[in-house]
Amino acid sequence: ELQVMWWIQRLRGEVRGPTKSYALATYRLRAAKHDYSVDYGQYMHELARDMGAAPDILGEFSFWRQPKVFFSYTLGQSLLPFFRLQGPFKHPKALEIAKTELYQAAAERGLVANIVFAGTVVFFGAVNLGAYLLDEAFVQPVFRLRSGLSGTITSGKA
Repeated sequence: ELQVMWWIQRLRGEVRGPTKSYALATYRLRAAKHDYSVDYGQYMHELARDMGAAPDILGEFSFWRQPKVFFSYTLGQSLLPFFRLQGPFKHPKALEIAKTELYQAAAERGLVANIVFAGTVVFFGAVNLGAYLLDEAFVQPVFRLRSGLSGTITSGKA
């Protein structure tokens, strides 16, 4: 259903394609049986972001404003009502569904399972942040330096 919404927006000229150049590579499965296999959650979020339907968890759907929606969205699955909270296909019942049915599904996993899941997310988030900072501090300057040098050599200014 989200694919159809995305396609409708594309036909309307509201979506020009993936907003990120790397989007296609990020949601493809690496060890997939078929080349068209994708990571469902990542794929849903990329489509939603492309058309402005991904919930704003730092604003309107933050922990402080909508704690049940925040909890069910961040610890739940990529279910369609989350992508109907805002955007071009916003539905008036989506908020109530996210606060009740989807919240209940995430809460029924139990406290321990949700703490383990949240801990895993925080841990790997910290690992990714560390890798990003190391890349920015040490790897990117080398690439910038090399591209700057190769630009002067090929342009005949060296």
